[in-house]
Amino acid sequence: MKNNISSKTILFSSFKKAFSTKSFKFLVISWLAFLFNCDGLMATPLRLHENDGQRDTILEKSLRDYGDFDVVDKSFGSDLDVELYGKNFGFVLNYIDHLDSEKKQQPKIIYLKIRALIGMGQLADAQREFHALNSLPNVSVKYYENIANDFLRIKKGTAVMAVCQAGLQRDIHSSKLLFMMGLAYNLTGKTQTAIYYFDGALASLNTDSELYLKAKIAKEKAVSYYKLNEYEKAKNSLSGFETSNTNEGLQLIIDAKYNMSKGDNKKAIVLLNKTDSTPQYLEAKLLIAQMYILEARTQESIELLNGLESNFNLITTNLQLIFG
Repeated sequence: MKNNISSKTILFSSFKKAFSTKSFKFLVISWLAFLFNCDGLMATPLRLHENDGQRDTILEKSLRDYGDFDVVDKSFGSDLDVELYGKNFGFVLNYIDHLDSEKKQQPKIIYLKIRALIGMGQLADAQREFHALNSLPNVSVKYYENIANDFLRIKKGTAVMAVCQAGLQRDIHSSKLLFMMGLAYNLTGKTQTAIYYFDGALASLNTDSELYLKAKIAKEKAVSYYKLNEYEKAKNSLSGFETSNTNEGLQLIIDAKYNMSKGDNKKAIVLLNKTDSTPQYLEAKLLIAQMYILEARTQESIELLNGLESNFNLITTNLQLIFG
């Protein structure tokens, strides 16, 4: 990989210059062909964003989709929950600031303050308040889950780990904390460790409940194996969870990559062509184009890329991520 740095930089520079030119298809082809000669590069996540908002692809984990683990209770400060959920963070902080010192020390109030501070981007203050919260006895594990989830939304993997570790000392069987611990390790590039925590989260779930969370964990585990190029394990991880629109496309691409690894590109293309109604359709088309290049079917690759011209800005976004 080190020997490819300069050539990758030159290729990406040329690709950007072609943004408004008709030669872009040939440069895409050059890029796709180049990828096949770069060990490990195929495991790089593709992150394709639509103009009208984020759209999940096989390796783009939408933080919105991790799910809120929020709970509204009837303790003092529950009215502030409504303001917090409405993203009125300044109001929450101002309200807490005017409470008497005794009320400010209540776990629920410190918890609400932490989440408001995270919402305001005041992360150092949030972490300081978290240390105060964690020093108190009888703190609800739900507070840890929600705070970790807030840090996860803004992709602060180290902070997520710290909160999850503290929460797991209160409840080692919290499937949500174990799950988010895995997500945090994925954020920091430690994929194998992430799988370890996903397995722990699945083992901690009640098989008769929390099916939605179980499906999400299975998806993340499959994506992790995909990143490690272990396609058979990725397939097995999704077994039983292929019915949702998002997971259907994920399953098809994993099956396709599995068949590609076995040399059956024909079957892989059939599978990838079934993704048109799924969020992963664009990534599937790029994979097909890659196979066409591998088989020296240049004209077919050009024709396929013609239909992707309107998504050219999405492709260049991914090149920026790949080439750095």
